[in-house]
Amino acid sequence: MSQDKIKETATSTFTRYLSEHGMRKTPERYAILNKIFEMPGHFTLQALNSALDESGYHVSRSTLFNTISVLISAGMVRRHAFAKEAPVYERIIGFSHHHHTICTGCGKIREVKDVEIDKLIQTKRFGKFLPTQIDINIYGLCASCQRQTKSTARKSHNNKEINKNNEQG
Repeated sequence: MSQDKIKETATSTFTRYLSEHGMRKTPERYAILNKIFEMPGHFTLQALNSALDESGYHVSRSTLFNTISVLISAGMVRRHAFAKEAPVYERIIGFSHHHHTICTGCGKIREVKDVEIDKLIQTKRFGKFLPTQIDINIYGLCASCQRQTKSTARKSHNNKEINKNNEQG
């Protein structure tokens, strides 16, 4: 699906949601929606607010928070709280289903698509509970942080050996 078609679908979905819930269809809400669909991947509210400001469209923090809440309720945006980081958001419409790996060293987030995990989850039953959203987040160290950890450990070991030799010498 093209980006224009995705935006068009998002706009009509949002309009329908606002109408069904008796909410106002303000230019600010649509500006926020449009900017979200221009953002690549995950974003913070601060980054979204900055992007709006840069495009010459200033909205208050309360309008931003309220609109994000509405978009989450409408099933168009998802909020993630990865580790100790500030919450990040991502649009759902136009993205394929995915999970996340989160580096506990540098905070880098990577999207992971795994058909086998998805199939397994679809076959899982949760009694009388109906899941509406399933997120799998895998925490660990990215390759860069692993190299850095090994390098730091080697340097520490070498320094201990030098100190030990100096004490003996």
